Amino acid sequence: MTEPPAGPIEGGLDRPPLAGLFVVAGLLRRADTAAAAARTPRRYGRFIAAVWAVAIPGSLVAVNLVPVGDAAGSSCSVSGGSVQPAPGTIIGGDRGAIPYALRHGGTFTACATTQHRAWFTDATVEGVDAGRLPAAPWRVTLVRDAAPGFRPISPVRLTPRSTRMMFVLVRFTSCRPGMSGRAFTLANLPLRVRAYGRTQTDPVPLSQPVRTSCP
Repeated sequence: MTEPPAGPIEGGLDRPPLAGLFVVAGLLRRADTAAAAARTPRRYGRFIAAVWAVAIPGSLVAVNLVPVGDAAGSSCSVSGGSVQPAPGTIIGGDRGAIPYALRHGGTFTACATTQHRAWFTDATVEGVDAGRLPAAPWRVTLVRDAAPGFRPISPVRLTPRSTRMMFVLVRFTSCRPGMSGRAFTLANLPLRVRAYGRTQTDPVPLSQPVRTSCP
C-alpha cells in the first residue's frame, strides 16, 4: 500500500502554531500599550502632587518671613497736615508721587493699607523703623487718624488675615549739606513688626508715594 505524501500534512501542522504566535504577540502589544496609558495619568498625578507639596510649604515660609504686607487691591488717601500738595495734583489711583513743597516744620500725612497675611498668629506693628528710611529732609511717625489731630500711635495689634490702614505724619526738617538740588521720594513704610516671637522690619508700599526736593 502506498503511504500518503508527507509534505502537505507537515505544512498543514506547522501553520496553525505560527498564526497563534502572531495573535499572542498582538495581544501582548495591546496589553503593554494599555498599561502604559494607565501609568501616564498616574505619573502626571504624582507630578502635580509633588508641585503642590512644594508650593504650599513655600507659601507658608514666605508668609512667615514677611507676615505684614500691602492689602492687594486696597488703597487709602489722606490730606491732613499744614502743607498741601501742589495745586492741580491728582490724588488717588496710579498717579505717581504726590509733590509737596518743602517747608521747615511743615507736616503732611500719608497712608498704606496693610494686611497680616499669617493664618495662625497675631502680629504687632510697633512703629516705623527710622533706620530703614532713606536719607531725606523729613521725619516719619506712625499716628492715629482721629480727632483732635494726628497723634503718635501705640503698638497696633493685627489678627490673622486682617487688614488695616496705617497713617503716618511726615514732618519736614532742614536740608543737610549735599541735599541741595535733589529730589526725595517716600514710597514704602518700613514697619517694625513683632510676630512669631521675633521683631523684624516689613516694608509696606504707600497707597501713593510722596515727594519733595531741596532748593
